[in-house]
Amino acid sequence: LVGCDPVSGRNQEVNLCWEQLCVANEYDIEVAKNEDFSIRVIDWSTDGTDDVSSVYDECAWWDYGYFLSPVDVLTPCVYIPAGGELPYSMQASEIAFWGNLECGHTYFWRVMVRKCATGQIVRSPWSEVRSFTIKAGLPVRADYYGIKLLAPDNGCLGCPVSPASFSWAPFKGTEKYKFVLAKDAALTDVIAEAEVATTAFEYDGTLDYSTNYFWRVMSLEPAPSDWSATFSFQTEA
Repeated sequence: LVGCDPVSGRNQEVNLCWEQLCVANEYDIEVAKNEDFSIRVIDWSTDGTDDVSSVYDECAWWDYGYFLSPVDVLTPCVYIPAGGELPYSMQASEIAFWGNLECGHTYFWRVMVRKCATGQIVRSPWSEVRSFTIKAGLPVRADYYGIKLLAPDNGCLGCPVSPASFSWAPFKGTEKYKFVLAKDAALTDVIAEAEVATTAFEYDGTLDYSTNYFWRVMSLEPAPSDWSATFSFQTEA
């Protein structure tokens, strides 16, 4: 059971350790909200064939997971720092850039060998799945005062790929809202971003099937607000 910061609602430090397999020195690791890993919150994995030099300029390097080499390869461990906040000058055993883990949730994790100390690219099967739980925060005694998202509901499964409609409750006389839809929990892989005068948005494209999406809203005018909670949903198969 991992502790929870009652102010931020995020995790205290999480340490994940496993036994070294043969002479492995680099690994893939995934952390997800469900046992089949369809809702991943940390995904450091690669097929080992990508040319880093060719993608560095156009993609974030952590998307390719080429730097997950534990400091001690004989007793490999990684850690998710408190709140998940890290500077860009990461150490080898740090695996998060943002507050991924929320209080009151259970998460699942697994690792895979991808490289040996000999320099060979080796792909092992995924390890057995382990889990950990971030303990619940303090009881909420008042309503959440930020923007309340309505639909699609958080954790919704089988949502239609088209039309993709979003709605939220009006917020304190707001005249303009900012909407963001992305494919990752950090909302960096944005597929739609808009400023709207109503409490609804309809995506004019078609979403991918069996894909997880994340969305949030904030007030822009007459005064900017904090971001709403981030909701996630999965599209139909």
